Amino acid sequence: SSGINAEWPLRPGRTKLENCESENLALKTKVDGFQLEINSLRDRNAQAESRANQETLSANIKAKEQAQAAVEQLQASTDLTIKQLNSQIEEQQEVIGRLEQQAVWREQRQRDQIQELHLRVEDADGRNQDISTSITASTQPLLRQIQLFKESLANQQANWERIENELKD
Repeated sequence: SSGINAEWPLRPGRTKLENCESENLALKTKVDGFQLEINSLRDRNAQAESRANQETLSANIKAKEQAQAAVEQLQASTDLTIKQLNSQIEEQQEVIGRLEQQAVWREQRQRDQIQELHLRVEDADGRNQDISTSITASTQPLLRQIQLFKESLANQQANWERIENELKD
């Protein structure tokens, strides 16, 4: 009975200890549950982050592909435009070349015509000079005849007037 009495005062402490151990075990279980939930949330968060990274990467790749396609399309369009412009330039250069050849030909033809006209003018001047000289030479006898006719007419008129005056008197 003395051994039982000695345990008696320890019993409430032991009960408290058992209660504490029981509470400690329950808390440990809760902590372990919370830890599992935290780990699960971390895993889900990591998965969500991984999905987001993959989606971002996929979106970036898609955007790059679209940009590359747009650049290639623009390059093709630009190449076509450049090819068309080069073709137009070549055509215009050919037209300019033909026009320059025609202008050179026309200019030469006009120079030839001008040269021919100069020769014709010189020829006409020579003929004119010849005609002028020939007219002067040809008209000298006529001018002398005219002068003689004038003098003769003046003499005849004077004679007529003298005869008329004599007849009147």
